[in-house]
Amino acid sequence: LREAGLRLNVDKCHFCKEQLEFLGHIITQDGIQPDPAKVEKVKDFPQPTNITELRGFLGLASYYRRFIQEFSNIAEPMHKLLKKDQRYEWTRKHQEAFQKLKEKLINAP
Repeated sequence: LREAGLRLNVDKCHFCKEQLEFLGHIITQDGIQPDPAKVEKVKDFPQPTNITELRGFLGLASYYRRFIQEFSNIAEPMHKLLKKDQRYEWTRKHQEAFQKLKEKLINAP
């Protein structure tokens, strides 16, 4: 490593661990899963009441889209609310999509 000009910080090194937390994910020999603490944040996320809150929820949920089958189809009604000149009106279809995304992430394999 020295020849390449690289150094290791021993305090930041972890060896022989069965699981590793990295960028909001848990990595094990069985694969990658969303971090349960982050999933809890999605679970507790309140219904968005404006575009800023909706963007926050969609950003958080999108980070874990690889664990949510049909993510883009489910989130489509909410994404339509973000279009320019679109009035923010939260309807039953938005609430259903919101709940479905939360449930799918909470129950992700």
